[in-house]
Amino acid sequence: MKIGILKETKDGEQRVACTPQSALILIEAEHDIYVQSEAGLGSGFTDGEYEKVGAVICQNAEQVYKESILIYKVKEIEKRDYSYLKEHHIILSFLHTNSNESEMRALIASKCLAIAYEDITDETGEFPILKPMSELAGKVAFIEGLSQLQTIHGGVGVLLNSILGLPTPRVVVIGPGHAGRAAAELAASFGNHVILLGRGLANLEKAQQLLPKTTELLYATKDTVRNACLEADLIINCVLWPKNREGHLIEESDLKELKPGCLIVDVSCDEGGAIETSYATTISNPTYEVAGIRHYCVDNLPALYGRTATLVLSNATLPYVLELANKGGKKALSDNPHLRQGVSTYKGKVTLMETARKHSMEYYSIVDMLN
Repeated sequence: MKIGILKETKDGEQRVACTPQSALILIEAEHDIYVQSEAGLGSGFTDGEYEKVGAVICQNAEQVYKESILIYKVKEIEKRDYSYLKEHHIILSFLHTNSNESEMRALIASKCLAIAYEDITDETGEFPILKPMSELAGKVAFIEGLSQLQTIHGGVGVLLNSILGLPTPRVVVIGPGHAGRAAAELAASFGNHVILLGRGLANLEKAQQLLPKTTELLYATKDTVRNACLEADLIINCVLWPKNREGHLIEESDLKELKPGCLIVDVSCDEGGAIETSYATTISNPTYEVAGIRHYCVDNLPALYGRTATLVLSNATLPYVLELANKGGKKALSDNPHLRQGVSTYKGKVTLMETARKHSMEYYSIVDMLN
């Protein structure tokens, strides 16, 4: 199969979907690889490294789309590429169609097969591609919080570290999933007073095994979240808020009660989500202020560490790329129910229930469509 690797165009994105080493594996499996020029530079991979393993370098995205069947990338399809989408394409990427209506409609209009990393499952019910990116995002969230509290970045100058003779800084993490546990782990390792809140008892038990005994693990209600946040120096939100859920864990009216200089880092970046005042920002313009509280809501945090994130992502996605390339889209989906879970659109139809509900569109079962 002809596989295309694009240069990512999202603000600040440094990842590339496929390393030269993964490209070699695909080429050895008798697939053709087309790489957009400079696609790997943000992760430290040169065009020459891809050429050395047998990939063909293309000068622009249009050429990659024209040459390829499987488009293998990192982030959503952007408007500049909508016209390149064709019915024969298989798109494999983080897509987030439920929060990106224009992208979803472009995928539908093209009638391509679009598969979202974030919805692919495994036999345990986990999300094997989302999981390592979430863990990395949680750790980066703490690092960015540490950085953004510097005076030079507009923060109050609080160092998130235990300093002799000074009160211990307080870090509140909401959501004990992969991102939340990773954020709490790093915050605790710096000697902070860490409070991790969540409703999933299984995830709280996992956190109890991982984190220092000094970490407070609390069942999340609106009151416990509010009370925990009142004296926080840093609040990290890792809760994915269902699109049809009413209310918020932190309301706009709550902000005036937070500690002056408190910083909110929202990993989930859901507009109208767990934190009412959150909306996605970019790496080049990451923060904004509401009621005196700075919000940091960058929705592609792993991109800040392009090399590490690329290596992790490429390792996680390669088995699915090989399966799609070896079998073709329809056969691979028929054989693998976990890969099938990732299908967002197929033959001009919405096959992801959450997206269909969000945009009041008809949902089609991918199983029925494949039969």
